[in-house]
Amino acid sequence: MSRKSVFNSNIKLKELKQEEKPVILMNDTQLKNLLKVAELYPSVKTRILLVFGTGLRSGDIDSLEINDIDFERNTIAAMSSKTKKRTASRPV
Repeated sequence: MSRKSVFNSNIKLKELKQEEKPVILMNDTQLKNLLKVAELYPSVKTRILLVFGTGLRSGDIDSLEINDIDFERNTIAAMSSKTKKRTASRPV
């Protein structure tokens, strides 16, 4: 995240850097329970499997197109919603 300068009259101030929240991981039991509940909602289950199986972000999953999937190599290479660049191929 880049720091922006904010001008207030003649005083130049810098924004304070915000601390990032720690990543909280799911254990195997929690993931199995989540997938069990998602059985009723196939599209939600697919999204969960994509997130945990490939590491794609929600925005990347939203922008997936059929051309992004290489069915012969079982990989996905999507356009990153964060960087607007093509991601490296990820195994599915």
